[in-house]
Amino acid sequence: MVPDGQAQIPDRSRVEFELVGNEDATQADAHPASPVPEGDRLFVAGAVTNVGGLASSLAEFRYVRGEQWRAGRTLRDGSRPWYSAKFAGNGATGSPEAVLRRALPYRVIGRGFFVAGAVMTGAELVQGATTPLVAAQDIAFGAAGTFGGVPGVAASAIYFGSKYVLQMSGVTPERFRTAGPGQSNRHW
Repeated sequence: MVPDGQAQIPDRSRVEFELVGNEDATQADAHPASPVPEGDRLFVAGAVTNVGGLASSLAEFRYVRGEQWRAGRTLRDGSRPWYSAKFAGNGATGSPEAVLRRALPYRVIGRGFFVAGAVMTGAELVQGATTPLVAAQDIAFGAAGTFGGVPGVAASAIYFGSKYVLQMSGVTPERFRTAGPGQSNRHW
């Protein structure tokens, strides 16, 4: 019984299916199937780790880049300049230790994404979903993105970005294999 003036909201906590024409069928599972096919779950997990690693590296670079650190405070002229690691800071810039403390969580998260990505690449290799050469390339570009500063992040973003775009568009490595004698290398 619903009090006057109030709408009744249907209970959507359970999904039920009505099977018509098949009395022998059992109740269908109440949980919908995953939108990601079974074979693509490692692909999606790898993409998540790469995007997460990229985001954490970019967040870290807001504070520290190589041998430079960014002023912890905005100066009077509105700027936040970069300083050499040899400069100990002052009252206007703040201390480099405070800046390094702010950058540390992003660095740790980035390293964690790298380890997770390397483990997933190893799992793909064990399952036969990738070749040793591709696995080595994935780990090398992941390491470049994690430990290589801004140029490494750029190289890693280009490598993984192009890899995922090609895979999502259906282009497979077989299309890039060299044709044998008397065969065409055009596959599309």
